[in-house]
Amino acid sequence: MDRFTQRDAKLILRSLGTSGQPPKWGALAINVGTERFLRRLQQEYLQDHCAPFEGLDGGGICKWIEADYGNGKTQFLRCVQEMAWQENYVTAFVELSQDECPLDRPDRVFGAVARAIQAPQTDPAQVDRARGLDVVLEQLLDRKFPGVLTGLPDDGLRTMAAEWVNDLRTVPVESTALLTASVTHLTSLLVGDEE
Repeated sequence: MDRFTQRDAKLILRSLGTSGQPPKWGALAINVGTERFLRRLQQEYLQDHCAPFEGLDGGGICKWIEADYGNGKTQFLRCVQEMAWQENYVTAFVELSQDECPLDRPDRVFGAVARAIQAPQTDPAQVDRARGLDVVLEQLLDRKFPGVLTGLPDDGLRTMAAEWVNDLRTVPVESTALLTASVTHLTSLLVGDEE
């Protein structure tokens, strides 16, 4: 977050003051002490290892953050999330718990990720609203073809978007069911079929 308004600053401070939790947007603006670690993560992983290169997919990585209660894990991870948004990554902030999202239940973890996934955010007002796989798909399509879902696009733009969505069927994925559902969802939105 390079620039923010006085209102944004008040929202950040209100989040800290009312709940004691770091803000869901603006954590980098108040971060102190972990800049070196964050820069390293950004350079080595977000800009290098995980980033696509010359037509090849980026790599994956899993990092484990462990510390006692109150030592800044959430603040640190919110900063990583913001940096990922700056690098144009889609993110999901999911808290593991034995009851709702146990690590040993991949189906529950996947469901939590699908509900929490977010496209890069630039507006603090949207951080709590713009979540979920369907919302991310819609946002990404509308960003690739500006206004195709949220504006009054011409038929040419809508046709280009529909062709692009249809071409997604050829993308190699692990879950063809998820790909089919995603393509069907976006195609329905493009033709105005809300059902």
